[in-house]
Amino acid sequence: MEKQDLELFAVQLMGVAKMFEVVCEKATDRFTQSATELKRTADIWETNAQLLTRDLVASVGDQTRGAIEQGVGQASAQYGQQLQNTAAALREVARNAEKTLSQMDDQRQQLKREQKSLIWTGLIGLGVGAALAMGGAGYMIWQSGREIKRAEFSRDILRATKSGALSRCGEALCARVDPNAKRYGKNGEYLLLEQ
Repeated sequence: MEKQDLELFAVQLMGVAKMFEVVCEKATDRFTQSATELKRTADIWETNAQLLTRDLVASVGDQTRGAIEQGVGQASAQYGQQLQNTAAALREVARNAEKTLSQMDDQRQQLKREQKSLIWTGLIGLGVGAALAMGGAGYMIWQSGREIKRAEFSRDILRATKSGALSRCGEALCARVDPNAKRYGKNGEYLLLEQ
């Protein structure tokens, strides 16, 4: 896989992870809002039941208050119990929604950690690939330098042969040198060839 392909893959992966994160955050916000609404509704129902009972008892005259209180008390108790049961069920739904929100937040955090891990793995892979490419290029440059030096030496031998300064003498090579040529080497074993 090329470096550019890996970079494009990493960018696409980050885009998908970001999109998933946004969706999770929106879902979390909706669950939180719904749980808050359910709790508020349960509280309102409970308060309304208490107000209704109080208003009914207060509006009835003194003559029939005893009989009505008994009937209303029973009906109110049943209605209140139903409202309390409904409020309890709504609270349970709110608790379950909060648990779900917590689980979704945990999953979102895990996804973020995995996204970071994938990004770092991709970057490390790109770095290793770049280092290998640079090493390979450096080796090729070094090898090319050696080949150039060999070619230059071969060119010099070819020139010396064409000019007649280097020739074959039977089975060996021989060189034509300037009689006044300066000597080189540790022991003066090298002489300059004639140009």
